[in-house]
Amino acid sequence: MHTYVIIDDESKIREVLKLKLDKLEPSLELLGEAANGRAGKELIVKVKPDIVFLDIEMPEMSGLEMLEQWDTPDFVVIFATGYNDYALQALRLSAIDYILKPLRNDDIKDAVQKAISQVQLRQDAKNLERLRNNLSKVGDQSSTIAIADGNTYHHVLVSDIEHCEGWQKYTKIHCIDGHVLISSYSLGHYGDLLESYNFYLCHKSHLINVQAVDSYSKDGHVTMKSGAVIPVSRRRRTDFMNTVMGSQ
Repeated sequence: MHTYVIIDDESKIREVLKLKLDKLEPSLELLGEAANGRAGKELIVKVKPDIVFLDIEMPEMSGLEMLEQWDTPDFVVIFATGYNDYALQALRLSAIDYILKPLRNDDIKDAVQKAISQVQLRQDAKNLERLRNNLSKVGDQSSTIAIADGNTYHHVLVSDIEHCEGWQKYTKIHCIDGHVLISSYSLGHYGDLLESYNFYLCHKSHLINVQAVDSYSKDGHVTMKSGAVIPVSRRRRTDFMNTVMGSQ
């Protein structure tokens, strides 16, 4: 049996989450709850939970400020957050799981299952450090993305990714140094994740880093600085010329 605590300043959110977890994940055991980061820290130290459901914005001490009290947390974090695009983008890049308010059953179940897997992998310490760095650099290619390759997370600078290629149900991440990572996430996942980092979906199977483009040929192919040749779909060629090549 895995254990958890809830740290959120909204009592209604805490109550709803407890009720939903009792129904959706009855194997989880609640060890306590807190309404702010200071009390949350004391609770975690006292009961040592496997999973912490944590609000980002709270009075006295935010969720992120509370996490800074640990160099290497021995628990897995699931953030409960509102619709804040700035925070969500950083969470996604850093491979930190989250559930959006208002809380949805499917989101809770998915997050808990991932967290249970992470309890064994204990990968969150590195991911949290990436989150702290990425929060100040959303949209900047100096941000770091966590790429799941099998049971291992690789932390890669966004600027080091040249292009992503849809391959069967997976995605090949082609790095500028020639290294290739195979991710179990779809190309659509990376399209959503990297769109605001100057990446462009030029073909249903190809997502390119605009900063790594060398040239474009009128027959519908873009050449990357590495020499890789990527097709541009016919229906996207006009937009590609205006959006990508017109900005260079």
